[in-house]
Amino acid sequence: MGKKILVCYATRCGSTGEIAERIASVMKTNGHTVNVLQVKRNIDIEGYDAVVLGSAIRIGKCLGEAIEFVKQRKVDLQNKKLFYFGVCMMITMPDKAQEVQTYLDSMIAEYRPVAHEIFAGKVDYAKLSFPIRLLMKQMKAQEGDFVDWQKVDSWAKMISKSI
Repeated sequence: MGKKILVCYATRCGSTGEIAERIASVMKTNGHTVNVLQVKRNIDIEGYDAVVLGSAIRIGKCLGEAIEFVKQRKVDLQNKKLFYFGVCMMITMPDKAQEVQTYLDSMIAEYRPVAHEIFAGKVDYAKLSFPIRLLMKQMKAQEGDFVDWQKVDSWAKMISKSI
């Protein structure tokens, strides 16, 4: 019998939400009941067997609302399997791979997950704020979809089996 899973996420431009939806889709095909919600203060996690929490990563940090979600629900999370994912374009830069692995540390410091992963996202300059667009252009980031959907699917399958 499948488990009840909450996949929630914090995003700025939409890539994290798309990845959250894909994770949920894979889990549903594995027989689980899955709800996908954007992180908000009033999400009730009671009744879920597991929580998958995703955050866009900006300038080396998870979004504040994702960190707050974990801080506010530490007690409730003790009875659930917890998984984190981050979405960060720097994962595509081989010389930054080790540094990028530390970008989920702020959430891990609040509550340790069963597993975590970082995925590349999409770059659409039209969806970026002016300061972020400027930063991305300085980094010479190309526009496009850089999500490794096979990696996302594999990670979601791993979670499905471990719950």
